[in-house]
Amino acid sequence: ALMDFLKDQSSYCDAIKSIVEKHEELVEDNTKQETKLGVKRTARDDYANHKMNFSVYSLKSKLFGENEERRYAKIESMDSDINDAVLHCQNSDIRLKEFNKNALIEFDIYKKMKEEQIREILRSYCLLQVRIAKSALKSWTNIRDCFSLEQTPL
Repeated sequence: ALMDFLKDQSSYCDAIKSIVEKHEELVEDNTKQETKLGVKRTARDDYANHKMNFSVYSLKSKLFGENEERRYAKIESMDSDINDAVLHCQNSDIRLKEFNKNALIEFDIYKKMKEEQIREILRSYCLLQVRIAKSALKSWTNIRDCFSLEQTPL
């Protein structure tokens, strides 16, 4: 029974390890999504405020000017990308929260299972000790009876 318990605890530890790895993966994905969203918002704000990093495109637009329709189209495109990034962030948050909820449920199940197994091991150990004590009592009783029977004929 003890070996089965240890095997179960080993598999329990492996399950916890995989849950932690999955959680770290989801947190990392969530962080990446939030970073992408921040970068897209910054790029959109910079573009809308005419703050552009040096590039051939920015140099060309400064020299020759930029068509307002094209500028608004690019801003709308950036807004669309930002909305997509917001949805990805929200989906990532939902996945993380759902995973956390399910992981807590699994931890509770494992905890209850472990407590039941420990209780069963202790119960079987106590029964074993009772059997050993009864056997020892029987042996000592037989020894006592043997000595008491041998001394009466004297």
